[in-house]
Amino acid sequence: MNAYFRHNIYVSLDQIPILYKQKAILIDIRDHYTYQQSHLPGFINIPYSQMPTTLPKDKPLFLLCDTGQKSADLALKLNTLGYNTYSFLGGYQHLQTPYDPSLY
Repeated sequence: MNAYFRHNIYVSLDQIPILYKQKAILIDIRDHYTYQQSHLPGFINIPYSQMPTTLPKDKPLFLLCDTGQKSADLALKLNTLGYNTYSFLGGYQHLQTPYDPSLY
């Protein structure tokens, strides 16, 4: 049985404001340049290729990429290492634009 069936990694983008208010660990895994061009408040930027394996294992991590594919791949990999990691379904490209800053 693969990791997906043991742990559903997908979270809806509409949960971001709730997670933000709960002070969840929100990580934008897009490259630094793309992140600097546009990003959501509260997300820290740790590019996919530079993701450390020293993140806290006692708190859930929520990953965002452009399309949701890289973040899902990384979430599955980190979960096999003992992390509690989720991916935002659809990624940054599926966010409602402009996002409502009053939600953050």
